Formats: sequence, structure tokens, C-alpha cells
Amino acid sequence: MRYIQKDGKLYPYSEYVEKFGKPQSRVKPISNIINRSFDAYESPVSGETITTHRQRAADMKDHGCVEYEPSLKEESKRLALEADRKLDIEVDKTVDKFVHSLSSDEQGRFEQEMNAGVDVEFERL
Repeated sequence: MRYIQKDGKLYPYSEYVEKFGKPQSRVKPISNIINRSFDAYESPVSGETITTHRQRAADMKDHGCVEYEPSLKEESKRLALEADRKLDIEVDKTVDKFVHSLSSDEQGRFEQEMNAGVDVEFERL
């Protein structure tokens, strides 16, 4: 439904036409300029000093950053767990490929070492 404002009151269009007649022309609203304060900071990605909202938006866009939202923390954890799961699968494939590339004597020694309780540590580089 369309409304028209007159003297601080909103009228449905049909009621406005009945009371005041058809409106002459639409009035373009005056835009308001909002001056938001901004504290300068050093961009954690580029190291540049950011002093305006425009610089901040450009810096975030240039470096693929997004505005922080609390839901991003949970999403980040989920993505990290998914990446770890995929890495585990790739490590398993690589170990299997390595073991199958060994000769039968080497496979036997490898199996004995594993059964003897060899400590294995994984490190991300």
C-alpha cells in the first residue's frame, strides 16, 4: 500500500487523494550525511595505517577480509576440523602408498617396528 506524508502524518494514498486531491509531484528526499567517527589503526594484513571507512573497506576487499561476526568463530572451528580431517585422510593415503612401495623384507621390518611400539609424531610444517 502506498502512503503520503503531510504535516507529519502518514495517509494511505486513496485517503490523501480524497482529502487533499492528487499530489502535484513527488518531492525528492534530502539525503542526510552521517559523520561516523573513526579511530585510525594499523591494518593487521597490510600494515598500512587506516584512517577512514573508505580505506578500511578497500583494505578488506583487497585482502579478502570480511566484517567480523560472532558466528564466524564457530564457522572457523568447523572449517579447521574439516581441514584436519582431510589432512588425516591424505596422511593415511601417503603412508599406505609408502608401505606398499617397500619390498617385502622392508615391509616386515616396518611392521615389526610398529608392533614394538614405535612413537610416531605428526608435525605440520
